[in-house]
Amino acid sequence: MQGKMAEVRLTRRNALTAASSAGIASMSRARANSAWLAVRKSDYAETAQFAREALAIWQASSFSFPFQWTALLPLLEASLQTDDVPAAVLTG
Repeated sequence: MQGKMAEVRLTRRNALTAASSAGIASMSRARANSAWLAVRKSDYAETAQFAREALAIWQASSFSFPFQWTALLPLLEASLQTDDVPAAVLTG
């Protein structure tokens, strides 16, 4: 999370557009990228929504995606920033 929001925004837009036809891995990565962007905007409700969508896709799939942390870290930050300690504990 190094502050490259414009680049992530463009990548997210392209990824979300292509994700529906590209498969599970692309859909989940696009949502994890969206969670990252939302947490950088301090939009914690949107962060949680996108992060949970990414995690749900990965959990429903038959493969174990090694980069689930890309959704878990923004979700953890959103939980901590909104004082949702139970969610933060479950996330971490």
